Amino acid sequence: MNQINYQELPEQYGRLLWTIAAGILAGVGTREDVEDIIADVFFSLYERPEQFDPRRGSLKTWLCLKTKSMSIDWIRKNRRLIPLETLTEKERSAGPENGYQGEMEMDPTFRDFHRKHQMAKAAAWIAGCGEPDREILKLRFLYELKPSEISLKTGIPVSDVYDIIKRGRKNLKKELGDGNE
Repeated sequence: MNQINYQELPEQYGRLLWTIAAGILAGVGTREDVEDIIADVFFSLYERPEQFDPRRGSLKTWLCLKTKSMSIDWIRKNRRLIPLETLTEKERSAGPENGYQGEMEMDPTFRDFHRKHQMAKAAAWIAGCGEPDREILKLRFLYELKPSEISLKTGIPVSDVYDIIKRGRKNLKKELGDGNE
């Protein structure tokens, strides 16, 4: 097995892994969350190098898949009801080395309190919706199902599911004071 140079990994793959993690966490995670995931990926390889099997693929592929997996795990553990703000494509690919700041500058304690408060307001608003909107919005925002999955689960045509989600998101933004509509 080839020797892994751990000191070169962040420089060699950091930007790629940042793009993957930030793309998955877009709108639900912070810059620090993305950085933590990337650090955990590198640490995981350092701590247990036997996880990487060069016969199954390249180190680059392994790092990318590990980043994707850890990002999805992070979302499952830190489920947010609705995104407060979404990273633009430019911000997702920029990464910290190019000065991306975004919402990440807010004090973490205040940010967590704000998100929890927004989640409680959003959950109360969704609970007050009539059916089928309530079920569709709950499945989308609480359980993060895709519109196609919601359609299969509810029997409602996917085009109607998209319309309900779009209308619900717009009304929810107004309710939470996040929209300019």
